[in-house]
Amino acid sequence: TISYSVTGVQTFALPILNAFNLVTLLQAITLFLILILGFFTFRVFTLMTFYMALLLSHILSMVVSTWYLRPEIRRTSFSGGKGVIGQLLRFGTFVQAANIFQTLNYRLGLKFVDHFLGRAPVGILTIGLQLSEAVWLLSRSISTVQYSRLSNEMKFDYSVKLTLVLVKISFIITLLPMVMLVALPEEFYMLFLPVSFTGVRPVILSLSPGIVILSVSIVLSSFFSAINRPYHNMISSAAGLGVTIIAGLWLIPRCGLPGAGWMASASYLVITIYQFVVFYRISHLRPGDFLPKKSDWHL
Repeated sequence: TISYSVTGVQTFALPILNAFNLVTLLQAITLFLILILGFFTFRVFTLMTFYMALLLSHILSMVVSTWYLRPEIRRTSFSGGKGVIGQLLRFGTFVQAANIFQTLNYRLGLKFVDHFLGRAPVGILTIGLQLSEAVWLLSRSISTVQYSRLSNEMKFDYSVKLTLVLVKISFIITLLPMVMLVALPEEFYMLFLPVSFTGVRPVILSLSPGIVILSVSIVLSSFFSAINRPYHNMISSAAGLGVTIIAGLWLIPRCGLPGAGWMASASYLVITIYQFVVFYRISHLRPGDFLPKKSDWHL
């Protein structure tokens, strides 16, 4: 690993974040162009076309990422490689397990809806999820910058203080657009969707509490990863998955599509509560610290 001073972190983080944004954009553009080539030029409409496009776009991203990191690779000593590999495997196991659990949390509801309600309602739920999850864009952007800063930060108190402020910001900037989505009438959504997608607003309404509360979890997840405690993310995601399975099997047959939204909200709530309780305990904060303050704005 490479050690930097605090000043060094601040000067190093910006180029890396710019490179991260560029590589992410490059992967999406490459995927799109290869799909266009496969579908409309070669007329190959198979799942393998998408798979190959996804594979090639990620390979290109890996090559470009390595090119950006080559100055750091030259300066890095690879002594003690066994210890580093062991840490990577331990850290990576927790991270990937959390990712698997969280992906199931996001998508298992679709499978339940398909099983209990049929294929057509899956499309309505998907639209509701996509519209609702779009408001996570800012929270995810915040967490990316947060992780870059905190993973190189040696002062725990500063990490807690910054995370506390970002939790408040993430909650507010997610709440405001979510309120707007919920306030829009069904007729507004029908301006852009086919008639067969009638009923998307109740889905958004049931999803809205979970979407807002998970914006806090997104920031807390980056905090736990940055301070080398990713197992908390794995535990919270596993707990959320348990809620998804139980609530999905009970709510969807009884409440229909809105039940899938309430299932997701319940899962997101459990995930965030666990992370919040752990953060509260290790940070030694007071309840009043979580209220917005003028000092937060200055920071």
